Amino acid sequence: MRRGERSILQLYRQLVALRRRYPCLAEGEYEPLRAWNVVLWYRRSRGETRMLIGLNIADEPRRWNCGTQGLRLISTYLDRPAEPVGPSILLRANEGIVVLQSNGSSV
Repeated sequence: MRRGERSILQLYRQLVALRRRYPCLAEGEYEPLRAWNVVLWYRRSRGETRMLIGLNIADEPRRWNCGTQGLRLISTYLDRPAEPVGPSILLRANEGIVVLQSNGSSV
């Protein structure tokens, strides 16, 4: 891996690219959801597109029971490819992820 591929600058660039690709992240409805197990989370939606954002604010791994399936688009660690995730996701210490919610899924 080249130096800087997992830097704050790269994370910022990838998050900006996600905002451009998915307008709901910038202009959609914001719905805070109940924090649980030291995981803060919320939903952004616009039209048929729904995103869940989960933030583990603990210095140790935590289970996030988001209650839906989807596609993890990004991790703040920048070391995981986009991949399907289930209704229960293990977040690493201080990790945040963005999940594109599957159609028909709800929390």
